[in-house]
Amino acid sequence: MAGRFSFLRRFGRDVAGSAAVETVLIMPLAILVMVAAMEAGNYLYSEHQVVKGVRDAARFAGRVLPLSTCASASAEADLPSSDPAWQTIANVAVYGSTANTGPRRLWTWNANGTDVIIRYACVAQTGLYTSTGFAPQIAVIGKPTYPSLFGTMTGLTSSYRLYSRQQAAGVGI
Repeated sequence: MAGRFSFLRRFGRDVAGSAAVETVLIMPLAILVMVAAMEAGNYLYSEHQVVKGVRDAARFAGRVLPLSTCASASAEADLPSSDPAWQTIANVAVYGSTANTGPRRLWTWNANGTDVIIRYACVAQTGLYTSTGFAPQIAVIGKPTYPSLFGTMTGLTSSYRLYSRQQAAGVGI
């Protein structure tokens, strides 16, 4: 009986292999923290790309859409996709250029009516707009699907959408 307890005492004092056991215990948590940090960085980068694209498109739209279209006040309404400027503005948001070519800011973002919405309103103004009394107000909204790193690696699709809205006053060319 005494021999059995002496074995347990010796086993309790033995530290050989304790580092391997600690590593095995901490490894799942370390991997989880690392993957979460990578996913957070990807989210911030993706959100930045959407904000940047929408901001560029709103500025561009403010220069492209003419002042002459505002003769009276109007509520905000979607700019029809049949308008010649619509596709060009959407391309600036998604591609960073007026052409529908090249790499997209996010690979899940498309220059279509679902991912990009362009709205136009005429609001009463004074000052710069005294000739018409109304100023065009353009809003560009970007809503691409979030390209999750974890979802991409596992093959799971993400239904989460990023969202950004930017307004600009129309100044025409």
